[in-house]
Amino acid sequence: MTAQASLSEGEARRLRNLQRARKDETDAKQAVWVFLWTLFVFKVATIGLIWYAAGNSAEAQAIIWATSWAWLIIPAAAIAGPFLFWRRKRKQRKERDRLIQSEWMVQGAVPDADTVRLISLGDAFPGSDPPPAR
Repeated sequence: MTAQASLSEGEARRLRNLQRARKDETDAKQAVWVFLWTLFVFKVATIGLIWYAAGNSAEAQAIIWATSWAWLIIPAAAIAGPFLFWRRKRKQRKERDRLIQSEWMVQGAVPDADTVRLISLGDAFPGSDPPPAR
């Protein structure tokens, strides 16, 4: 037994309008991000070209820094974030490995023969026959 839901004309129109509004909103967000990234790339490229054309002089660096400091901090932060995350992850993994080694390999990788004791299963189950000797 299948129940088939049918939408009235008004409900179908409202649903289409809602879907169209969501698509328009998504498209608008995407257009803004494309514009901002394009602006960012051209600004950073322009800063690099000015620096190259000025011959890397101290005056050029001072002017570039004074007029474009925000555009220079954004790429530094964008690069520093993933780099700091990677560095912290490596540091945590080294610490984890050190702790695992200190917990499980106290006296080396293989335990000494004196520290290993064989347990007879016959002692574990009273009233049963002991296992055969080897």
